[in-house]
Amino acid sequence: MELFKTTLINKQQLAPDIWQFRFQLDNPPELNFTPGQYLILIMGEQRRLYSIASSDSLKDSFSLIVRLLPDGVGSNFLRSLEIDGRAFFQGPAGFFTLRSQDKPKIFLATGTGIAPIRSQIFSLLEKGGNDLPGLLLFWGLKRKGDVYFFDELNSLANKYPSFNFWICLDQEENFLGLDVDRFKRGRVDQTFRGFIKERKLKTEQLNGFEYYLCGGRVIVESLIHFLKDLGVKKENIFFDNF
Repeated sequence: MELFKTTLINKQQLAPDIWQFRFQLDNPPELNFTPGQYLILIMGEQRRLYSIASSDSLKDSFSLIVRLLPDGVGSNFLRSLEIDGRAFFQGPAGFFTLRSQDKPKIFLATGTGIAPIRSQIFSLLEKGGNDLPGLLLFWGLKRKGDVYFFDELNSLANKYPSFNFWICLDQEENFLGLDVDRFKRGRVDQTFRGFIKERKLKTEQLNGFEYYLCGGRVIVESLIHFLKDLGVKKENIFFDNF
């Protein structure tokens, strides 16, 4: 793995406790990675892993999406890092990468698990556009105040008919003012089950997709069992958790 010397060029709060950090590559000046991979933030003897959230077409910079925890080592470092501050990373690493270009894909994400999936979706659409098979994203968050990237995702869906998405809010009671076509009440698995029922998809059709899962460990394990109970074969399921 290479060692990258970087400079923080943008720091933006997206939602409560959720921040996006963009780093410029100083040395070496270019990062080549496979969408879905992560970088290792080096802080003295401490190491923390963060998925790359930006497209692989960006070579001279990259973005991270991070939940800043009250007492996290990486969180404290990033929280205190100012614009033009220096940071060192190793990488890229990881095997949560796309397996094919020609099969439709279903992405099931929760929370900041959107980070590597955002990279994958952006990279696919930039290269293939409307020639791609379907890309469907189901993203689980708690409440509407936790939502970010809606305008970005909506713009992609309007530009590329091959892409569609739904945001699943499992602790929100008031959906007033939200796009009824984009926001669903309940968990990711509940929304996806409704999608299957609405389209009357059979097991054979479900196995025509590749499934990419990312989120907390317990949730991802639950989603894996959920998909297997639907008859999805394990060779069609790929995941990353934290």
